[in-house]
Amino acid sequence: MNSHILLAISVIIVGIILISINYPSIDNFYKYSKPLLKMEFETIDQLCDLDCKIDYQSQGYNCHDISHNTFFCFPPLNYNKIQKQNDYWDQLIPYNYGYLDLLYDDKEISLGLIKKINIIDEKNVEVTFSTDEHSKFMHAEISDFDYFENKIISIGDTFIPKCHNQFIHVYKLHDIAIHEDVSYAIFIYRIGTSDIQQCVFPQTLEHNFGIKFD
Repeated sequence: MNSHILLAISVIIVGIILISINYPSIDNFYKYSKPLLKMEFETIDQLCDLDCKIDYQSQGYNCHDISHNTFFCFPPLNYNKIQKQNDYWDQLIPYNYGYLDLLYDDKEISLGLIKKINIIDEKNVEVTFSTDEHSKFMHAEISDFDYFENKIISIGDTFIPKCHNQFIHVYKLHDIAIHEDVSYAIFIYRIGTSDIQQCVFPQTLEHNFGIKFD
């Protein structure tokens, strides 16, 4: 057997070994990440332009760029309302761009796979993700094995903590606020759809950190 044949066989064997080593990550990408690359978010009927931004800023909203001369505006937090209820939800401007979810520091919650958050500093939170009996209310496929993970989430990071059938909730850590010695993690989220009919957890969470938001 000449050296050329030996070299060709060696290349094939090395290729097979590399494929077998990387197969799980490749398989996971095609199952849980690729279907979401073409995800479409809710249709925005009317974008918020510069005049819209100025108007909402005069009402106390905090506005941010989406693209050139297009903005989304974040409502002022109503701390009196927050103190009277266990959860806090609001809508962003323009309508259908997204929603606000406010989570308290070191408080047991059940928002999809999010079970607890711990404020680390002004830019980072530690999020506890786990599966429990409440996870089943998401209308998603939940793996049989118990899942538990603590992960550092920084402002601007995106992930998928929950789905409702084909409706995918993409979360972004928007800000961290402190009011009267209580810390809040301020998340905004958008609802999208893709080719999948149902998310699979925890795989959909694990393989889509950093997913697109805009």
